[in-house]
Amino acid sequence: MLEIQNIELVLLHESTNPRTTFDKDSLKELTESIKEKGILEPLLVRSNNDGFLIVAGSRRYRGAKAAGLKEVPCIVKTLTDSEAFEIQLIENMHRDDLHPLDEAETYQRLQKDFGYSIDQLATKTGKSDRHVQIRLKFCALIEPVKKLFRELKISQAHALQVCRLQPEQQKECLDYLKRGDSAHSLADSIERHFFLNLAEAPFDTKDAKLEPSAGSCLACPKRTGANKLLFADIKGNDTCTDPTCYDSKVEALVAIQVAKFPDAIKLTLGSSYGEKPIATTEWTPAKDKNCANLKQGIIVQKLDYYGDWAGGRTAKVGDVLTVCVNPKCKTHRYVSDGGSSNSAWRKEQNVKIKSRRLELRRRGLIFKELASDPIKVSEKDYRAILDWQIRTLSHDHAKAVCDALAWEPTSSKYGGKDFQGTIEKNLAKLNADGVEQWMCLLMLADSELWFSTSSTPKATLLEAKAKAEDVSLAEIAKLAKEKQIKPKAKEAKPKK
Repeated sequence: MLEIQNIELVLLHESTNPRTTFDKDSLKELTESIKEKGILEPLLVRSNNDGFLIVAGSRRYRGAKAAGLKEVPCIVKTLTDSEAFEIQLIENMHRDDLHPLDEAETYQRLQKDFGYSIDQLATKTGKSDRHVQIRLKFCALIEPVKKLFRELKISQAHALQVCRLQPEQQKECLDYLKRGDSAHSLADSIERHFFLNLAEAPFDTKDAKLEPSAGSCLACPKRTGANKLLFADIKGNDTCTDPTCYDSKVEALVAIQVAKFPDAIKLTLGSSYGEKPIATTEWTPAKDKNCANLKQGIIVQKLDYYGDWAGGRTAKVGDVLTVCVNPKCKTHRYVSDGGSSNSAWRKEQNVKIKSRRLELRRRGLIFKELASDPIKVSEKDYRAILDWQIRTLSHDHAKAVCDALAWEPTSSKYGGKDFQGTIEKNLAKLNADGVEQWMCLLMLADSELWFSTSSTPKATLLEAKAKAEDVSLAEIAKLAKEKQIKPKAKEAKPKK
């Protein structure tokens, strides 16, 4: 059993503690506790030429100094520099106020300096493997994002979405993060702009030699299926999260095809303003029709906003096609002798345009008649308005409604939480009075129940309605400030 001995504070020295920040209020509370009860847990120290180095207990040491103690209880242990630092790192992870970035950097030091695996870190700390891996990934955040995270301007959910991106993509997310939108909206934006479906890749995803520095996509940790712990929230195993690497493989494929077919012209799926490659509007797939203008072409570029249909099939970058390059070819283009568009096709388009104009005019006249005189608004009409309100609620506003009423959200068939579906379920059986009440409530929810961190608009309508209904705003402000338990949610029931 280790012996506890009292050591004078003047003989104790702080060593290279990985902890760099100490909360002033927390330290003040500890000081008051020490004045009243003393040091309840001994410090862990090791001896050196100047006295003793503190291995664990820097806060207690500082609190004891502030409390005016002359000596503190200590356990003296013989440790190497490496052993002492490892103990400090592990103890640091058990702090209640540990920021996720500090936790991440601690894991990283334990991996780098002491060779800990993810499994060993999880066992040592009692955390899950996924928790450890996500924390380690936080170290990949660029400094501006880390700064926002440390200043609590973004949440852990925001940090998780961004840390899995490459640095150049993280930079593109900065404006989005500063705007204060929800983590769910950020995830949707990232999926649309940066994630790529490898099943649609023009190159062989198993080919490790196409881009030697990247290797095969199958073993790549940036592929969702190869790193399920980090990408557990993303459905589908064949998603590439590194568009730069993806593009480099596409470029490598194009280079191989161009070298293999040196006489082929370069084609683009989409429009192009440069001389090369040739834009889609300047060629058409020849298929099985022959003319004097046929050439062999390679698709070297596919613009995101353009379809991928060419020659009756799905075309990909790298495909070699036989194409016609004459924009007035009578075999491959629908043109008349005068060079204008095919008359039958033009007539068909004119019919559609006229039909649309007629239908818009008809609907406008119906609306005008309804607006010209008072109309009877039925219970069915009110229900339709309420359903429309629910459908048009944003994700954040719908979540705010569910949070306010403590409604447990159902799961969406596309993944995540279905807040709008939850509201629909809870409001499905309202009577006429209930429908009218919720039309008002959803108007308030949509206008003032949620706002982003970039601004704090006044809750003018919400508070005005509360005052009209004799709701005590002072009591509510007090409850909110005291962070009391949320009042039990009232179920939406038909009024009697």
